[in-house]
Parts: sequence; structure tokens; C-alpha cells
Amino acid sequence: CVMLSAGTANSSANIVGNTVYNTNHCFSIGASGQGTVFAGGSIHDNDCHDVANWDDAANANHHDGIHVYSVNASQISNILIYNNYFHGSWIGPNGSHVTAAIYVESNSSPTSTQNVQIFNNLVAANSGEKYWLLWMAGDRFSVFNNTLVSPAGGGCMYFSSGTNISFKNNLCSSPGSTATWFQTVSTV
Repeated sequence: CVMLSAGTANSSANIVGNTVYNTNHCFSIGASGQGTVFAGGSIHDNDCHDVANWDDAANANHHDGIHVYSVNASQISNILIYNNYFHGSWIGPNGSHVTAAIYVESNSSPTSTQNVQIFNNLVAANSGEKYWLLWMAGDRFSVFNNTLVSPAGGGCMYFSSGTNISFKNNLCSSPGSTATWFQTVSTV
């Protein structure tokens, strides 16, 4: 796992050109200290695959290809996620313990994670595996030109909360399932 977690102010963190596999999270950028501001960063041109070996019966691990987060009244903004490839086995013998290939959360407030752009990513789930390919919460998201394929269903994109979301030119194939779900989103 390549993880950058800021407990104090940080900026310009970049995760570029890596191949990561057999890990619970491939790449992670987060703001975790009280009042921390993490402003600017990118995760691009990476290959993430085969995280199923981290499944456990207690569901203590939630697999993510990329995890961007803000907790403890911190803020993360201006993050670019692009040209990444997610594939391989994500579900092990204990069932589906995957959050999403790309998981962006906002725990402190709806605006604690903002100005995130997600584009030109390829997520190709294995046949028979069901999980959300993209899961997001925050403010001012741009999601465009992504290809998300889930042959067994499971859902392509889930926006759990947020405002000012721009969603354009994405290809989503998830037969018999929800392609895009906006739970408590105020502006799309």
C-alpha cells in the first residue's frame, strides 16, 4: 500500500506509476489531524489488482483501490485521480468486503472533501464479482471519461452525499444492477 496521511498541513502529494497488488488498499491520501488541510495532490498512471487475499470472515478490511478521506474536522481538496487501471480478483472466499475501486469519503462534513476530479480510469471487475466501482461523498466533484465494467452487476457509481457534482461521458456496464445512485446529493 502507498499511503499518505497528513496530521498537519500538507500539499502536492503525488502517487504516480506504481503497480500494487495483494494488499488491502492500493493507494491512499488522507487528512486525519484535527484541523489539518491537505491541499493538492494526484494519483495517476497506476495499476492496482488482486486484493481478495485480504478478505476475512469478520469483514475487518474494506478493500479499496484508491481511498481518499478526511476525518477529525480536517479538510482535503484539489485531488486528481486519473489514468489508473483496476482489475483482478477483489472478492475472496469470505464474500464481498470491497467498498469500491475508487472510494472518496468525507467524514467531517459534506465539504471537508472537495474539488476532486476523477477521469480516464478503467475499472474492470472479474466475472462473477459484484461491488461498487466508484463510491463518493463530498463537494465539487468532476467525474468524466471513466470506463467502469462489472459483468456480474454490483453497481457502477454511488454518490452517498455531496453538492455540485459534474458527471459526464462515463461508460458504465453493470447488467441487472444500478448504474449510478445519488443518495443525498443536492446538485448534479
